[in-house]
Amino acid sequence: RSARWTAWLGVRHSRIDRGYAQSFTSPSVALSYAFLPDQLVYASWGRGVESAVAPNLPIYTNAGAVLPALQSRQIEIGLKGATPTMNWNIAAFDIQRPQTSDVGTCDATAAVPTCTRQQDGTAHHRGIDGDIATTIGPWSLQLGAQWLRARREGSGDAALNGLVPPNVAQRALKAQAAYTLAAVPGLTLLAGAKAEGGRMVLPDDSARIPGYAVVDLG
Repeated sequence: RSARWTAWLGVRHSRIDRGYAQSFTSPSVALSYAFLPDQLVYASWGRGVESAVAPNLPIYTNAGAVLPALQSRQIEIGLKGATPTMNWNIAAFDIQRPQTSDVGTCDATAAVPTCTRQQDGTAHHRGIDGDIATTIGPWSLQLGAQWLRARREGSGDAALNGLVPPNVAQRALKAQAAYTLAAVPGLTLLAGAKAEGGRMVLPDDSARIPGYAVVDLG
């Protein structure tokens, strides 16, 4: 670390045991440069790991088998800043996340298993995420938004490539306000809202659920 440059290097080792045992080791690295006091630009790279198990059903040739660890990769570039009354950040990210699919006819009426669960390409997520928070007298305000483009890539089923992966909202917006009552020490009124876009339900994008919004008061 120097007056302007800061570097991080990390390694995480995890072990899970939930009817089967699996161990993961995932590295990460990041570098930041403070171009002004409390204002910096940064870049980071890291790997994540997920576990997956084939369903324990008779149609699967590998029923109940633990699949090889699914290793994701994330790259992020961003800006962060702070003043006595405001904090903000904006980042662009690129994530490659392995996917699994059922390969074969998957005929439940067949006398022998016809389905194999296996890794099948990736979900490629690219997007921009940002938020800003400020304090104005008794008010504390926060606003955040995310835009995401997620697409399947590298699947053995060419019809899936280019489609939106299931259960991924590609738009999100959140806001929160807090007001501290001077007349009642320790009491704060809160209001928040969150909205997300729709999500695909099936791998072939043939079914979709709409977006939703939530409002909270506290």
